[in-house]
Amino acid sequence: MARIIKDVLLAMSYSHTIGISHRNLRPETVMIDLGKNVGTTKPKNLSIKITDFMQGAIGTPADKILTWDPKTQSNDKKNFGSIAYTAPEAIRGNFDIKSDVWSIGILAFTLLCGETPFTGADEMKIANAILKGNFVFRCKDIEIPLIKILETIWSSRSSLCKDFIKALLTNNPGERPSCQQALALPWL
Repeated sequence: MARIIKDVLLAMSYSHTIGISHRNLRPETVMIDLGKNVGTTKPKNLSIKITDFMQGAIGTPADKILTWDPKTQSNDKKNFGSIAYTAPEAIRGNFDIKSDVWSIGILAFTLLCGETPFTGADEMKIANAILKGNFVFRCKDIEIPLIKILETIWSSRSSLCKDFIKALLTNNPGERPSCQQALALPWL
């Protein structure tokens, strides 16, 4: 998993250095090309590709790209990605390249346990959970036996792995690492 996340960070780091942000990173936008390794259990030459830059932005826009109104549960869907992968600052209407880093943190969490860290019955509840920024290394809203299994999954993950995810899911974008800085974190 670390290899996949590292390659996503490398791709987005390059994208950011040329002034392009994705604004909608989620599992469906990360393609894994196994090449000639199809059917092997440990492919050596995977290739990660980031797709769907349709909501991407070039440069740093001065105006607010996204808007979210928790009272009306509405947003500009043509500019707004999947709420579960959206950074708190983007929900508030202030997207920047570190919002992509947040999405990569959500991707890492999801790849490691199969659930997103912020859940809710609807988009408003998910948005509010993201804005609060509190998450734990277990999955919610599932039956008790499965929680025990998922807690076992997280107990088998290293503290370096968990620290990596915590760094990428730092609520304040000013304290969140850039893609380049995240590449230097020990888990990778």
